[in-house]
Amino acid sequence: MKLEEIREYILENITRDDLTSDRINRHINNMIKRIARYHNWKDLYVKATTETVANQPEYSLPLGGNRLKDLISITLSDGSARGVRLKFVPYRQFHEIIPDPSNGLLGKPVNYVVWDNVIQLYPTPSDVFTLNLLYVKWPEDLEEGEEAEITGVDDLIIAGATSSLFMSLQQVEAAGVWHQQFNILLQEAVQADIKNTDSEFRLQGYRASDLSVPTQNQPM
Repeated sequence: MKLEEIREYILENITRDDLTSDRINRHINNMIKRIARYHNWKDLYVKATTETVANQPEYSLPLGGNRLKDLISITLSDGSARGVRLKFVPYRQFHEIIPDPSNGLLGKPVNYVVWDNVIQLYPTPSDVFTLNLLYVKWPEDLEEGEEAEITGVDDLIIAGATSSLFMSLQQVEAAGVWHQQFNILLQEAVQADIKNTDSEFRLQGYRASDLSVPTQNQPM
């Protein structure tokens, strides 16, 4: 469903003639981002590849203009065997586990930490290795004539944006009714997305069954 079609459904729900297209579009795009926060949707997964350089520990993530939401995995390959998944170290713990990453230790990387859109590998690569990344991006704003990147959630977007608009109009009761519908549709959509997660992702060490289903949340 295209942006203008979603907007028409929302106008039918609210039945007001003083809402501009720009105002409704803002609520639609804010709701799409909110939906993306709840779950790593399959449609937002991206695979990317980059190569290391000997004696260089830090690398910009190959996002290609995308905005990073979650980095799921990094698999290292030296071309001679099956890739090895690197171990993620939270940045708050990195210097506790690896007190001096600049101590000159070279070899095949085992750990990585993420600083903004930069990854730091440890040990520092001693050679050229291939890094295969699986990450989740943030969805782009929806423009006229475009469909949402997350497929199959048009009814969820409509319910959420309708609730959000009613709340902005201080119609709390109507907002609450539509938010209850949003919660029901969200549960259904997440379960369906988990069920349909490609086996390709599971081969990366990512199991759909590890995902938690979002709990009930308050009106927008």
